[in-house]
This record gives sequence, structure tokens and C-alpha cells, in this order.
Amino acid sequence: MRREIEITPADVLRLRALGIKAEPERPKRTNSLTRDDEIIIALNDQLADLARSERRAWAEARRWRLWGSLCAIIAAVSLVSQIIVVIARRGGW
Repeated sequence: MRREIEITPADVLRLRALGIKAEPERPKRTNSLTRDDEIIIALNDQLADLARSERRAWAEARRWRLWGSLCAIIAAVSLVSQIIVVIARRGGW
């Protein structure tokens, strides 16, 4: 016997955060939609928009992290080169 559970949009977001693909069931779009069906469709659309927005935000965060890492590497190389110059000027080599 198969039991069905209803997944709310908040549950779908939590499942997606855990890496589980979850899609809420969407009622078919017809001319005879009930008010509940219209609300479910609107919530599903908002959920899809929210998921896209979150994916974009994470992609932007990865880009900023990459730029930060690149700047840290450049600063480290600059510091090492300055130390080498100071040692070379004092006749260490």
C-alpha cells in the first residue's frame, strides 16, 4: 500500500538544501481551477523563482570567494618578493 504525503514549499526548500531533488506536484492548468489550485500554482511559481534566485546568489558568492583567494595569493607573492629584495640588498645572496 502506497502512502502519499503532501510536501509544502518550505519542505521542498529544505530538501533541496540537503541536495535532494524535490518537486511539489503542480495541478494541471485548466479553465476550471479552484482557488486552492490557483494558490498552489502561485506558490510553486514563487518557489521556482526563489530557487533560481538562491542559485544565482550562491554563484555570486563563489565568484567573490574566488576573487578574494586570488587577491590573497597576489598579496602573499608581493610580500615574498619584498622579502627577497630586502635580503638581496643587504647582501644575503
